[in-house]
Amino acid sequence: MKRKNILILIAILVLIIPSFVFASYYQHIKGSSTMEIAKPIFNITKTINSTSDTTININNEVEYTVVVSNFSGDKVCDVKQMYCLEVYSDEVDLSQFDISMTAAENGSPIILTNNRTRYYYLYANEPETHTYIIKISYNGDLSTNIEGNINIRANSYQIKP
Repeated sequence: MKRKNILILIAILVLIIPSFVFASYYQHIKGSSTMEIAKPIFNITKTINSTSDTTININNEVEYTVVVSNFSGDKVCDVKQMYCLEVYSDEVDLSQFDISMTAAENGSPIILTNNRTRYYYLYANEPETHTYIIKISYNGDLSTNIEGNINIRANSYQIKP
């Protein structure tokens, strides 16, 4: 019986003593910030250069000029950004069209992968403008009419400084 009491006493001490022996330290830091979040400026404009309407058929090619910039008026973007341009449609199978893109500054062709460009950069605090020419022509069968819209969009991401 004595032995059982000693074991119970040891078990109780083992449970109680660590709460007194081990200390915990907590530190609370309060602070505030007045820093504003950088506001990205990303503009894209599209102009139709074709003399005909925007209907694409076997006889014409529709040409667009797309301008991407990182400023608006006298305000320039505070953050570096990366973007890609994409030609897409929710209504039309784009495999029936020839889509080509060139850089307007130097006329060099831009490689499209799945109708998307690689990523390009717009740098912070420097006004930049990138101009592209996109040509779309029809290469499909003339026996069917295709109705739908072909769109151009930019996917832009802010880059950590």
